[in-house]
Amino acid sequence: MRFWNCGCSRAATQQGPCCFENPRFSGTCQVTPGSEESCGSILSYLNNPNSVGKTYCGNTKVRGGWSSVACEGAALTISAESCGDSRE
Repeated sequence: MRFWNCGCSRAATQQGPCCFENPRFSGTCQVTPGSEESCGSILSYLNNPNSVGKTYCGNTKVRGGWSSVACEGAALTISAESCGDSRE
């Protein structure tokens, strides 16, 4: 396990994964938001029939009908992208 020593803001360190389900998608989709994203913005993207260009949920083409669900067993994580690249 790696720990990132990057001086991230408290908000960034508390950003955990977002989970979504759709009856036309097998299983639960888990996405870790990037620095400019939120669970709400990802859900809006998945439910917009005209959205293209992101690779959420295995690059699914399923649009509409997505709902936010609790991520089972998800731990809070810090991605390298949210901190820069100052590893220690």
